[in-house]
Amino acid sequence: MEIQEIKKIIREKYPEYDKSEMKDSLDKIDDFEDTLREELEKYLLQGESPACEKEGYDFERLIEEKKLHPIGAFLALDWLRREPEKAKEEFTRTFPRNIL
Repeated sequence: MEIQEIKKIIREKYPEYDKSEMKDSLDKIDDFEDTLREELEKYLLQGESPACEKEGYDFERLIEEKKLHPIGAFLALDWLRREPEKAKEEFTRTFPRNIL
């Protein structure tokens, strides 16, 4: 699926999502590794939670424990892949709202 189609689906599915946060989030999705992007597509089209886990965190844990929006949980999984130590350190403190 092309990134523009993913972005369109997210905008339609989550109209309550703040527009400035949405733009930042959508820009970051373009840089997802292929596996995470496929999981995002599956979630958007079929409602299936991703099976991937990074550094002890999975999608459901990020939503339940960290109270993340589903798109924020995908962004957090990507952050855990890119900068695991920094992300985990932040998770033990106050969770940053700028990745939502």
